Amino acid sequence: MIPSRQFPKVSICIPTFNGEEFLEETISSIEKQNYSNIEVIFSDDQSTDNTLKLIQSFQNRSEIDIRVIEHQPNGIGSNWNNSVHYANGEFIKFLFQDDLLEANCISEMVNYYQNNERNNVGVVYCNKELIGETNQSQINLHQSTFDHYKNKTNKELLSSPSLYKKPRNKIAEPPCILIKRSVFDEIGYFNESLKQSLDYEFIYRVMTKFTVIPIDQKLVKFRIHSAQTSAQNNNTIIKDSYLAPLLLLKKHFRVLNYKTTALLIFKVISGTILFFIFKPFLNKA
Repeated sequence: MIPSRQFPKVSICIPTFNGEEFLEETISSIEKQNYSNIEVIFSDDQSTDNTLKLIQSFQNRSEIDIRVIEHQPNGIGSNWNNSVHYANGEFIKFLFQDDLLEANCISEMVNYYQNNERNNVGVVYCNKELIGETNQSQINLHQSTFDHYKNKTNKELLSSPSLYKKPRNKIAEPPCILIKRSVFDEIGYFNESLKQSLDYEFIYRVMTKFTVIPIDQKLVKFRIHSAQTSAQNNNTIIKDSYLAPLLLLKKHFRVLNYKTTALLIFKVISGTILFFIFKPFLNKA
């Protein structure tokens, strides 16, 4: 175990809701970390299964500072942000209730940040191993996306003509990133109006102020399954279809490729029409 006095505190933020199926594995991956100066913040959206019992068991057997924050359900962005508000660490390390950290994940990411600190780094992100209900085409797509963009500068990525082509998150999902806590003070939190696109909208916003750097190691196991929020959202017409393109246009217009600009304008118009046609049939987004 790496002595805690040598390294800054990392807050592992875990938004939860009825996560009993995989949560024990997730917790086990935290217990195996070789970096000791951590705290764990569970922000729970009023789970009705055994999620809280599993967390209580974790608290009872561990010396780690573990806190559970009850959160009034108000969308995933609100839950993500709530966990950050209660974090005391110099760094934020998101972990979702169904994903896993490799034992050296946090130590490698903190070390990589410290070695590059002079470059105004705000986010360090790693590669991932897909597990669960995945297939080779998904694995190949994620790997090729990581390989293609890992050496791009912020400007090169944001000006890419494929910026808004799928997968739209060209960097990484929240469990694969380590965020300097002060980044939230500078650029704000996750946009709670978004339901599906809030991760890449946030990371692209970070790129307007800070350097974002990759670690070419698979330090996270990212689970794909039909019950996860992103899979459910993919089957729903949500206001992200026009709001996410609109936010990208407003924030990054000057650096966007003209093809991306045209596509985003089209998405704003068509997404607005679709959303308001189907709005009466949707749950509150």
